[in-house]
Amino acid sequence: MRIIACLLLLVLAGSVSAAGNAPDPTGLWLTKKKDSAVRIERCGESLCGYVAWLRPDVEHVTPKGEPICGQKVLWGFKQSHSDASRWKDGHIYKADDDKKYDGDIRMLDNDRLKLHGYVFLPFLGKSYILTRTTPEEYPPCGK
Repeated sequence: MRIIACLLLLVLAGSVSAAGNAPDPTGLWLTKKKDSAVRIERCGESLCGYVAWLRPDVEHVTPKGEPICGQKVLWGFKQSHSDASRWKDGHIYKADDDKKYDGDIRMLDNDRLKLHGYVFLPFLGKSYILTRTTPEEYPPCGK
């Protein structure tokens, strides 16, 4: 019985340690096209993200005429219990075409994340790799 209890403690300690070593998704992330950057932050137990920078030559308003800068484009992403590098069951707002998608985030390493958006079924979706950047390189829009 002691051996089983010790093994259980080792397994639990390993999973806590793995969660502690998972790359942090919060910060500023540049899109593949390098036309925008999204600031990802914790919103309670989930992640959310806001447009923080836009390339000067891209449209700065949604099709409804709302400003894209500062727009919430990611919300509701909850960390997976089985894989600390994954955030699931979130939502993505694609501001330039005013569409909403379901989505998942997977940290590839500390400086790259994969954002996967889909409608109904994940295998029908599309993935994008975002790279970590800094506000010095991509200063906040709207200032």
